[in-house]
Amino acid sequence: MLANFERLDQRRLEAMNREYAHDGDDILEDLSQSMSRGTDGSERISDRYEIITQFVFGGVALKPHPSLDPKRSFTFEERLILYRRAEGKCQLSCNGKVCGREIEFEDSVVDHITPHSRGGVTTLENGRLAHRSCNISRGVRDDFDPGTECCLLKQAAAEKQEAHV
Repeated sequence: MLANFERLDQRRLEAMNREYAHDGDDILEDLSQSMSRGTDGSERISDRYEIITQFVFGGVALKPHPSLDPKRSFTFEERLILYRRAEGKCQLSCNGKVCGREIEFEDSVVDHITPHSRGGVTTLENGRLAHRSCNISRGVRDDFDPGTECCLLKQAAAEKQEAHV
């Protein structure tokens, strides 16, 4: 991997010496300019990331998986709607068991009922409110037991917090 970056930098230096006169040198000029403007600002880091990504993946046509909804995340507004609908309680369920634990809005997330990775769409109809820890515990499993696993996570977090005191 290091060799790839060394080759990129060698190409950048060669392009700089010829004053970016060849076709395709524009991306190398952008990289040089980004590097000369500083190295630690988030905007400059993002610029370099975009330029290096163009170099590495140039000419590669990446397409989203056709069966997956291109919208992955729920918006703040959608989360607020689902939070109000759920009356601030975790809705994760399995085999008729519902977590039902109260959630502060800041600790809430929206869970895809049919997971995104299995073709679930990001819509209010396929979303439900979940406590962050419950959602992490569930993952994409179908055998998630909110009756025990949510409580165990809550206990583990409390024990971990006590250990730090």
